[in-house]
Formats: sequence, structure tokens, C-alpha cells
Amino acid sequence: MDDKLQPRQQDTTGEIVSYWLNSDNRIVRVSKLWNQFALANEGSKELLSPEIQGCSVFEFISGPQTRMYLETLLQHARFLNNAIGRPYRCDSPTLKRYMFMSIRPATKSLVQLDHVLLKTEPQHQQILYRQAPTPESGVVPRCSVCTRLLIKGNWLFPDDAAILGLLSQEKPLPVTYRICPSCKRWQPGI
Repeated sequence: MDDKLQPRQQDTTGEIVSYWLNSDNRIVRVSKLWNQFALANEGSKELLSPEIQGCSVFEFISGPQTRMYLETLLQHARFLNNAIGRPYRCDSPTLKRYMFMSIRPATKSLVQLDHVLLKTEPQHQQILYRQAPTPESGVVPRCSVCTRLLIKGNWLFPDDAAILGLLSQEKPLPVTYRICPSCKRWQPGI
């Protein structure tokens, strides 16, 4: 494998990974750090820049509420010609990753999305997820922004649910993706 594509062992906190979308929300360019970040975070080769360029960003986003959330942010940046930013979590099975996304107009037809890793913390316990194709019995809604899980009528962070004994380590938890009420309040126009 090309040395430039090898996962980096160093901390990526503070580094900015960017991509640009055209007016059809297709990925037209990615920053130099894209491939390194994808590989360092166990991304597959299908997520490397040659494979994703030309694809709709929505091919990589699960759940209709999450798609609408991002679409609203993109419209805000485009139509108001103004930058917008949101904190979010992008956890791995072993790490809590606190991120920040900013979206801003780059040119008349492009928007730039920047993602920066603010900090990481270890997970209380390793938690594996499996995306369920439909909201069937036993499927847990998971917030795409903050990672909270809707369990027994309450939105709980995964660590809290694990401490309360509400999660199993035996098999991946089937989830569907949506936006929790707390994160919806941060959304313009919702």
C-alpha cells in the first residue's frame, strides 16, 4: 500500500478534514488529510477519495431525519451565504470522539465542510452497532449528532446506558438513525 495511505498513529486532534460539495451535493474534492483520517479510523477502501468523489454526500448518511438535518444546514449556508457550525460525536467502538463541523460557502457553486476532532475519551465499554434496515422490534433509535440512544423512553448516552446495564456486549446493537429532541433544538428552521 502507498505510504501516504497508511494509518497514522499520531493524535489527529485539531486537524481539519474537509470536503467540498457542488450544488447537487456531490463530493467534488477532499482535503489532503481525508485518506489518512479514513484509514486511521478503520474506514474501508471504498471511503478513500478516488472512490467517493462524484458521489452524493447523502449516500454516506443513514436515516431520513439525519439527511434532513444536513440538508437544512447546507441550505442555510448556501441561501444565507453564511457559515454555520455544529458540535457532534463520531464515536468508534472504543473511543468517544468529540467533533465540530462547519459548513461555509466556498464559491458560488461549492460549499466547504470542515470537520475537526476536538478531543477523544475512552468508552466505558466497547459498544458495537448494526444498522437495521427497518425500525423492527428490538431496534434502538440512535441520535446521529450526539450518539444518544432512545431506551425505555429516555435518550441516554451509550456509556450511561451501559452503566445501567441496558446494553449487551454479546452482539451488535441494532440501531436506526435519527436526531434526538435536544439536538433538534440546535437546528435552524426545525
